[in-house]
Amino acid sequence: MGDRKNYAIEWYRYFFAFFICTLHFKEYFGDPYPFGGAYLAVEFFFIVSGFFLMQSIDRQKGGTEGLGLERGTAAFFVKKFKHLYPQYILSWALLAAYSVLSRHSLTIRDILVDHPAEIFMLQILGAGKRLNPAMWYVSALLFVSVVVYYLANKNRKRFVYAIAPVCTVLIYSYLYQTVGALGGVGWKNLLIVREGFWRGLAGICLGCIVYEAYTKLDAAAQRRFPILRTVYEVGTLCLLSVMFYRPGNTAADFTLTAMMALLVLSAMCSGPDSGGYLSRLLCRVKIDGRYAYAIYCGHWLINCIVRDHFPGYPFYPALAVYLIVTVAVSVCTTKLIELTTSPLGGGVKEAVGCLSYSV
Repeated sequence: MGDRKNYAIEWYRYFFAFFICTLHFKEYFGDPYPFGGAYLAVEFFFIVSGFFLMQSIDRQKGGTEGLGLERGTAAFFVKKFKHLYPQYILSWALLAAYSVLSRHSLTIRDILVDHPAEIFMLQILGAGKRLNPAMWYVSALLFVSVVVYYLANKNRKRFVYAIAPVCTVLIYSYLYQTVGALGGVGWKNLLIVREGFWRGLAGICLGCIVYEAYTKLDAAAQRRFPILRTVYEVGTLCLLSVMFYRPGNTAADFTLTAMMALLVLSAMCSGPDSGGYLSRLLCRVKIDGRYAYAIYCGHWLINCIVRDHFPGYPFYPALAVYLIVTVAVSVCTTKLIELTTSPLGGGVKEAVGCLSYSV
């Protein structure tokens, strides 16, 4: 089941991406606002990233493609950067142009002085200012994936059974004791990097653990308890939707993250004819998931445009317009990047999973 595209995960990618978009539309509504807890949807993407990262390493049977550990890790970094960067920089450039020409909130000098780190996806390392606050996730995904790739290839067994569990427990324990939640954990400095680096490391390590659990389940085990798994999947999605709607920033974030990890495991163990009935249905309905990354990268620009030029509209109609336009623009930018990067290796087409995974 792991060798073919899992459309249940593709559907979930859009489900969680739309909640993130809705979270960032909160300023249109004012305070208090709905969907304040939707920041937690990012954990889903970190978990799935870790799952597919470990799966890729196992498929390579050594992970570094015969280049050696250091050279293989460097090659992985370059490949992942090439996958992530085209959509990232196009979305950032469009937002910068809008900020300069329409909002007049940014100057060329600001770009050259304050934003070089963000332009090159280095902001998670603690450098520079941010024009698009949501992009911390992409920077964290890049650098955390490289660290995990190196450690997992150095000693897979030690990483999966010792390093990943310890990192996950220690990081989440620290955040629980110091912050009490996962909301707002992203931009502040913690040691030599931003907090979001550690948040991403915990999530990706958790995804690696989920993958290891997946490999221990044989085909018969993956088919068991379809009704119970259906109840869990539906119940978890409903509970997450309710918690995303609420203000969030509670200790429940850590429990909900664990529930998302189990949701990913259940979905990955499913297919058109096996698993929970919800996952079976989603696996049968094919959907093109490669636009989820563009939605994430591009939604901040559409958010700014709608808030600037259509103030005073009721929240939910404005939200619907915002999401529809975001999807439309994301399709266009994805198609444009595919056309312009195809001679270089496929660009976005190879990286359909940036919001889940891309190697």
